[in-house]
Amino acid sequence: MTPETHTTRPELASEVVKRCALSTDALRLLQPDEAPQPFFARLVREELLTDAVQFAAYYLTPREAIWWGCLCLWQVYRTAPPKRETEVLNAVARWVVEPDDARRLAARAMGQASGNNTLASNLARAVFYSGDSIAPPGQPRVAPPEGQVAHCVAAAVMLASKTISYELSEACLVHFLELAGQVSRGEASWQAEELRLPTPPDDGELQHA
Repeated sequence: MTPETHTTRPELASEVVKRCALSTDALRLLQPDEAPQPFFARLVREELLTDAVQFAAYYLTPREAIWWGCLCLWQVYRTAPPKRETEVLNAVARWVVEPDDARRLAARAMGQASGNNTLASNLARAVFYSGDSIAPPGQPRVAPPEGQVAHCVAAAVMLASKTISYELSEACLVHFLELAGQVSRGEASWQAEELRLPTPPDDGELQHA
C-alpha cells in the first residue's frame, strides 16, 4: 500500500488550517484548541462553502478525500455518465478499495488518456500524488509535492459543483459537504457495502464526452 493511505487525521482544526489557504473570514471563526468537526460545521453554517471544501480535503486522509471526490462526481454523473469519466472514476475507485502501487499508476494512466482536463482526471492525479514517489518505476525516488492530493480533490469537487449549472452550484456544494461529513463519520465508506462500479455506456449512448 502507498504510505499516505494510512495517515491519521489531525486532532485540531488549527493543524488543518496550517495546511490549506482559508479566507480571512474563515480564520476569524477558528477557536483555540478546537476540534476539526465543529470548525467545519461552523464554516458550512456561515456559508463559507469554498473554505469548507478546502478544509475537508485537507482534513480527511488522502484515501478518504479521494473517495469523497468519487462520491461527488458520481452524484453529478449518475444520470448520464460520460464513458471516459466513468472509466477514470472506476480506476480511481479501485485504488480506494485496494490502494496498491499498480492501481495508483493505472489510475494515473487512465486520467492521462482522458486528456488530463476532466473532473475525474483531477482525482486520478490525486491518486498518483498519494504515493511515496512520482518518479517513473525503477527510477530514484521523487517525493510528491506536499498537499497535492487535497489540492486535486478540492479542485474536482469545486468544478463538479458547477457542472450542472452555476445557479445550482451552491446547493451542490452544500450536498457535497454533507457527503464529506458522512465520509468522516464512516457513514459513506467504500467498506460500507460491496462496491458496484458503474458500467461505461456504449459510444452510441453518450450524451456528452
